[in-house]
Amino acid sequence: IGTQSTTAPPTPAQEVTAKPAASGEEWVVNVASSSQEKSIREMMSKLQKQGIAVELTTVATGDKPRYRLQVPGFANSGEARRYAKRLEAEHDLKGAWPSRK
Repeated sequence: IGTQSTTAPPTPAQEVTAKPAASGEEWVVNVASSSQEKSIREMMSKLQKQGIAVELTTVATGDKPRYRLQVPGFANSGEARRYAKRLEAEHDLKGAWPSRK
């Protein structure tokens, strides 16, 4: 399985306040996942305009790539879970989930 990451520049309105883990183990909050690159890029633009620093990651799954929007930089699963809940509440997003990077 291969991954490719394209980091979107953070918008000036708000930067992610998460801190990288000292142990080198980084957690992310997955905001969306789709096989449709165009729809993910549109969502990425919308989130950036709302001040959310997201990155686009491509994951190989079988014969089609999957595109994921992620907010990186969390030191542990608890921080990532709390941010996912806040993201859902404040930005009307459903289904955000934490995972290791």
